[in-house]
Amino acid sequence: MIDIVNTASSYDLNKTSKKETLEFFNKKFGGVVANLLNTNLINNEDGKIEWRNNMVAVKDNIEKILGWENVGTYIGPVRVLNGEKSLRFSIDDLTETFPKIAIKDLRLIMGASHLIHVDKPEETIKEILKFINEIDSKI
Repeated sequence: MIDIVNTASSYDLNKTSKKETLEFFNKKFGGVVANLLNTNLINNEDGKIEWRNNMVAVKDNIEKILGWENVGTYIGPVRVLNGEKSLRFSIDDLTETFPKIAIKDLRLIMGASHLIHVDKPEETIKEILKFINEIDSKI
């Protein structure tokens, strides 16, 4: 992970196209990483590509980001939100990865990529509020 972040934060997006960038990351790290990085590349107002996230800040804080420890297992209500256009996870991937989560607890945010809160913030907030209200109504 650290190698991926270091490479992405130092990669010069001004000298390449999105296609060339994805080909570079695909060769260096493989398709899964290239797809994940693809969800973080956007076209700015000038038509050039840039990182959606501040990759330098991610690089500077990677130890803190990865430094959390597992403090136990959560047992309780859960809602999984996924973007319709997510290259990271499909609904089939989610049901396979999280077999204990019922299909009724999975929600697809239409038109969103993996970063649903960035692509469709209002829809994401509505789904979170629906979930909170469902929990509140059971208390």
